[in-house]
Amino acid sequence: MKKIAVLGAGAMGHGIAYVSALAGYDVWIRDIDQKFLDKALANIQKLLDKAVAKGKMKEEKAKEVLSKLHFTLDMKEAIEGAELVIEAVPEILDLKKKVFEEVKQYASPDCIFATNTSGLSITEISKVTDRPEKFMGLHFFNPVPVMQLVEVIKGELTADSTIEYGVNFVKSIGKTPVVVKKDVEGFIVNRCLVPYLALAIDDVDRKVATQEEIDATMKFKYAFPMGPIELGDFVGLDILYHSGEQWSLVPNAQVLKERIEKNELGMKTGKGFYDWSKGRPEIPEELAGKYDALRLIAPMVNIASGLIEMGVASAEEIDLAMKLGTNMPKGPCELGDEIGLDVIAKKLEELYAEKGLDVLKPTEFLTKMVKE
Repeated sequence: MKKIAVLGAGAMGHGIAYVSALAGYDVWIRDIDQKFLDKALANIQKLLDKAVAKGKMKEEKAKEVLSKLHFTLDMKEAIEGAELVIEAVPEILDLKKKVFEEVKQYASPDCIFATNTSGLSITEISKVTDRPEKFMGLHFFNPVPVMQLVEVIKGELTADSTIEYGVNFVKSIGKTPVVVKKDVEGFIVNRCLVPYLALAIDDVDRKVATQEEIDATMKFKYAFPMGPIELGDFVGLDILYHSGEQWSLVPNAQVLKERIEKNELGMKTGKGFYDWSKGRPEIPEELAGKYDALRLIAPMVNIASGLIEMGVASAEEIDLAMKLGTNMPKGPCELGDEIGLDVIAKKLEELYAEKGLDVLKPTEFLTKMVKE
């Protein structure tokens, strides 16, 4: 069976290894510390036990999956003979570059390289390798066993055949690929999602509405699985803050900086914008509609129109990615058409006058579509 290597045994790494072994690949997981490998094995064992207990998997199949997983501290052992290497180490550009500098010493000439980054430049990382044409982004979503979407990202130097390989690999592990044709900040999902979360926090900061009013409106009026403030807490406010620092799309609000300074990072620390000590926060349904949801939907539609304009993806691909990657009931392009692009453009002009952020300035593509 085909051998693949997964570098990094954290939540993403062991999830990718698990779904690959489940699909029949021979998977080598490499990390720098045995305790990370032990934890990954324990987590995979839990996933298998749960599947068997629920009757979704036979005991023999669980044993077979485990037999396909190999855990190692040795880079050479992990990489030699692999046809695909997926890097899933923390989101630090220099760290990812360092990993690939080591990988290229042991990889066979035909081996394909992929990074699971959620927003760093694919092109930038690919340049440290000896094969930028065989380098792509494979952005999985957390939790990997559950989430259907994988963004397959083309760097400036990536060959079409590499993207084709990526698409086929993603399908072979039972996931849905969406090709991101250009290496843009945040790709598709995070490019639309991070500003949505940041703009919601900015509205709390500006006292436009309370966090409960914003979340109730998005959750109960628009059927989003979580409101943006609760989702920010769930993802981790530090991760959101880090994206805001890295990207030019939306600046970080003062109220977010204050939370970070107090180490109130959301669900993982028990407190963020909400108190998570007793579990998921209660969002009162009666507050739905007390906030103008267009303040968040219009910018998302605008960002999506920018992605179409740049040739990153089609409206259908953007909507598919957003629905699979965030569990939104409708994608931004569909929402834009339903609400009316003229209404969206008018709201953007108001917001741009109020906040002066580039992300709120209607794109040429959107303006042209309104005129037509």
